[in-house]
Amino acid sequence: MSPDRQRAFQLAVRFLSRADRTANEVRLHLELKGVDPDLADEISSRLTKEGFVDDSRVAERETELAKGPRRIGRGLLSARLERRGVGEDVIDQTSREYSEKEECENALAALRAKFKEGADMGKAARFLAGRGFSEEAVRSALEAFFPDWDG
Repeated sequence: MSPDRQRAFQLAVRFLSRADRTANEVRLHLELKGVDPDLADEISSRLTKEGFVDDSRVAERETELAKGPRRIGRGLLSARLERRGVGEDVIDQTSREYSEKEECENALAALRAKFKEGADMGKAARFLAGRGFSEEAVRSALEAFFPDWDG
C-alpha cells in the first residue's frame, strides 16, 4: 500500500471511529485533509463495500433520533439526510419507515413537551413547522392540543 493510500485509509478509519458517517462525509473529510479526490472516492467506496460505511445505517440512526426526545418531522429528517449526502432511494425508504401517523404523534408529543395549556397557537404552529413537521402533522397536533380550535 502506498504511503498516500495508507494515510488516507488511516484518516478515514479515525474519522469513522467517532461516529457513523455517510460515504459522502468520508469522501469530503478526506478531501479536506488534502487527499486526492480520486483516492478519497476509492477509499470511501472500499469502506462502503466492506461495511464500515453504510448510508442506510446512518439514516436509520437519524430516524431514531427524529422520534426521540428532540422530535422532528419527516421534512427536517429528509433535509438532514440529504445534507449528509444520503442517496434519494435511502431517504425515500426512511420516509416510508417514519409513517404519517408517527409524525402526527411526535408533533403532539413535541407540543406537550414544549408548551403549557393556554399557549399561543401561532407560536406552537411555528415551532412545529420549524421542526420540519408536515402540514397534516401540525394541524393534527394543534387540533389535539387546542381542543377549542376548529382548524
